[in-house]
Amino acid sequence: MTEFDYAARIREQGLNIYFVAEGDRDYHIRRQTVTPANPCCNCYSIAKAFTVTAIGMLCDRGLLTPETRVAEVLRAYMPANADPQWEQVTLHDLMLHQVGFGESGILDIDADDASQYPTKDYLQFVLSTPLPNPRGVERCYTDAAYYVLSRVVAE
Repeated sequence: MTEFDYAARIREQGLNIYFVAEGDRDYHIRRQTVTPANPCCNCYSIAKAFTVTAIGMLCDRGLLTPETRVAEVLRAYMPANADPQWEQVTLHDLMLHQVGFGESGILDIDADDASQYPTKDYLQFVLSTPLPNPRGVERCYTDAAYYVLSRVVAE
């Protein structure tokens, strides 16, 4: 077992983990299956579970509430051309994917060709996006919602 043989360490500890992946500085990805997963297992949104857990911890500490408005926390990052509706968007809206985005989501980080985005500043990209629908009404699943939540946690 090498120092970085995560799969072997996971098996030794008896952890219930399906696969691991690691990337190096040259963007080479090494994936290993630890325990074969049921073909119906969909683990694509694990980052969302970590993000919402962090939000919950911050709420437990009294630093945020589900009704905290994004603009209150990220005021320093709000672009001049932000849709005025962003002033009312809450963490709850983000967690439920009810921000007011159009019919299709934006910032599908794991599937889009990021070189096609007009900027590398994803927060500015998302906050500059028009919100054509009223917040809190329709769901539009998008990585953008949880990206903004992750930036709230970082802030």
